[in-house]
Amino acid sequence: MNYDISYELLAKVLQKLTKARVVISTQGMHGGYSLAKRPNELRVSSIISIIEEEKPTIAECYGEDGENCFYL
Repeated sequence: MNYDISYELLAKVLQKLTKARVVISTQGMHGGYSLAKRPNELRVSSIISIIEEEKPTIAECYGEDGENCFYL
C-alpha cells in the first residue's frame, strides 16, 4: 500500500511520536519503530494532539444546539 508520504514528513511525525513515548525507535541494521504502549491504551485524539502540537478539536456532540459536546 502506498500513501505518497514524503520521507521528511514521515521522519518528523515519527520523531514527535518517539519524543512523546508513543513509539520506540530502534537503531541499527534491523532497527525501526514499534509501539511503546498497547493499542487499546492509545487515543486517536492524543496522537493528533502530539503531531499537530495543539489540543485537538475532535468532539462528539448530542443534540443540535452544540452545547452537549464532549471533546475527545
